Amino acid sequence: MPHSAASVRRQLWIARMQRYRDSELTVKEFCVAEAVSQPCFYQWKHKLSEVEPATPAFISVSLASSSSSPCMMTLPGGATIELPSLASRSQLTSLIAAVVDATCRESGVQP
Repeated sequence: MPHSAASVRRQLWIARMQRYRDSELTVKEFCVAEAVSQPCFYQWKHKLSEVEPATPAFISVSLASSSSSPCMMTLPGGATIELPSLASRSQLTSLIAAVVDATCRESGVQP
C-alpha cells in the first residue's frame, strides 16, 4: 500500500527527532547539519510530542503449564489473546509479529 506524502514526511521527522536525541548537538547545530530551520524543528517537535506514543514497557514472561487449556493474555487496552496450549514457536512468533505490526500501524510508528 503506498504511503501518503504526509505519512512519509511524518516518518522522516520521527527519524530526524530520534537522530537529534541520539546526538550531542544543540538544536541550532543539528538544524544546520540537517538543513532544516529551527522554527520547523520546533513545530515538528511539538506536533510529534502531542501524539507520540509512550515507549511500551515489556516484561519477561514465561509459561509453565501442563494443562491442555489455552493460555489467555489480556492487554492493557482490553484486547485478549488466546494461545492454544500446543502452539508452536513459529505460531507464537507470527502472533507476536502481527500484534506488533497492528499496534504500530494504529499508532503510526515503524516497528
